[in-house]
Amino acid sequence: LSALFPSRFFHIGFDETWLLEREAAKLGRHPEDLYLEQLTRAASLVQKNGKTPIAWADMMEKFPGMIARLPKGLIAAPWHYEPLTDAQYKHFLAPFHDAGVQIMVLSAARNWHWLTPDYSESMQNDASLLAAGIKYGATGFADSEWTDNTQAALMRMARPAFAHGAISAWQG
Repeated sequence: LSALFPSRFFHIGFDETWLLEREAAKLGRHPEDLYLEQLTRAASLVQKNGKTPIAWADMMEKFPGMIARLPKGLIAAPWHYEPLTDAQYKHFLAPFHDAGVQIMVLSAARNWHWLTPDYSESMQNDASLLAAGIKYGATGFADSEWTDNTQAALMRMARPAFAHGAISAWQG
C-alpha cells in the first residue's frame, strides 16, 4: 500500500492493541517483544518503498522499555486527547526524546461523545500538547477527530477546533 501514495510518510497504525498482553502470554512471549517484532516488520516494508513509517505510540508509552529498540527512522505519534500536567507529559514524551526517537504529537477535536465538540478542552489540549511537543523535540503536530458514534457527531461543527490546531502548530 505504501507504494501507492506519493508522500514520503506512511502511517502504519499499531494503536489500541489491547489484546497484546493476552496474545503474548499465549505464546510465552513478552508483550513489548511481540509488538516490536510486528512493528519492525511493518516499518521495514514501508521503508523498502522509500517511505518514513509513522506509528501510534500508545503501546510504546505503556511499555517504554521498547522505545530505545524502535526501528530506526520510525516516527512515533503519541496521542493525548486531554490536557496533561508537565509531569505527565515528561513521563510520556521524555523517553522518546532521550532515546533519540522522532515524535509527532497528536491532539483531537473532542467530538466523539457529544453532539457538539468540547471546544474549550480541545483547544487547551492543543496548546498544552504542542508546548510539550516542542519541549521534547517533536517534529510535527497533527489534529484529529474520532467519529466513533456516527449518529451523534456533527463533523462540520469540529472545524473551529481544527482551525485552532492548525494555527497553533503554525505559530508554535
